[in-house]
Amino acid sequence: MNLFDNRSVGSQVTIDLDVFFTNYIRSPDQVPPDERIGINLFTTRDRIKILEKRVGMRIEAKYRRSSSGNVHVRLFFPCEVTVLDAFMIRAWMFDDQTRLALDMARYLKSNDLNEMNRCFDEKGDINGSKKAGPWIPIDEIPKVQEDPQRKL
Repeated sequence: MNLFDNRSVGSQVTIDLDVFFTNYIRSPDQVPPDERIGINLFTTRDRIKILEKRVGMRIEAKYRRSSSGNVHVRLFFPCEVTVLDAFMIRAWMFDDQTRLALDMARYLKSNDLNEMNRCFDEKGDINGSKKAGPWIPIDEIPKVQEDPQRKL
């Protein structure tokens, strides 16, 4: 007996990482010895490789700077992914825990896919709007540029 509908979310899964973009793209040798590395591009690549081995298929991926200066990752599967699979994949890829929990609660309450698995291209606030950066293939590392939207 299934308690919840485990239908398809499509062939893409989005992950929202609470990591500054500039920290995310640093190679391990660029991290000062007194700083913990945390989640970075290399961790994401390693996790995707493990996931590919586990599911037996190639997974394309891209990442970008979010509108808040953090990181979005998008995984592209060659097949459709179910709701339960998407939740497990997001947890494995270190998706924002609050976002993940809220999406689970929304799905339990409404059985609606429209309000989940989203990463916004633009967000507005009292000072105007901020746009996310372009999607970058997971195998590329962009040149580090100062983020004009990040206020120190």
